[in-house]
Amino acid sequence: MRLQSIIEAKAEPKAGDTYVDRQGQVTILVKTLKTKFGPKWQGPSFELNPRYGDPYFAGGWTFGTDFPNTGFKAKKLSAKDKKSLKQIFKNPEDIDRLEDEGYRISELERYIR
Repeated sequence: MRLQSIIEAKAEPKAGDTYVDRQGQVTILVKTLKTKFGPKWQGPSFELNPRYGDPYFAGGWTFGTDFPNTGFKAKKLSAKDKKSLKQIFKNPEDIDRLEDEGYRISELERYIR
């Protein structure tokens, strides 16, 4: 196999993939948008290990075409992370903020399984 074919076969991000950024926020990709400049991705970010307080929803973001290469690493959620996310999904304030951003709780719960 040639190096070029390996590079081309590299899978691009899809819905349900999780990434962690440099600050430690976990992002779950929900949608892939096709644009004339290339694919873009949307997803909410969560702060699972804040300095104080409970884990919380940090915000909903749209990531550009250079998303996987700019400071994000693919991450498999641990049992502790999944438990923290379930705790966020039960908090009424975070539920309202997620629904205001256009994310469905049932869809996010399906992705963290």
